[in-house]
Amino acid sequence: GAPLVPISCWRTDAGYPVHVREPFHPDKDEDEHSVMQKVASILEPDLLRIPEQWYPFNPIYTDEV
Repeated sequence: GAPLVPISCWRTDAGYPVHVREPFHPDKDEDEHSVMQKVASILEPDLLRIPEQWYPFNPIYTDEV
């Protein structure tokens, strides 16, 4: 029942600015994929602006090579 708070942080010469978005509550019937798509859409502007600083902390591709 806790809200999700999408946050992005990036490195600049002056430090590490943090952009905190509005919290939202996923709908009770939303699956994980739908919720993460919503988070990705919220964070997309920063990812497009500074793609070289994007880092997934967990594996995002599960296909074995």
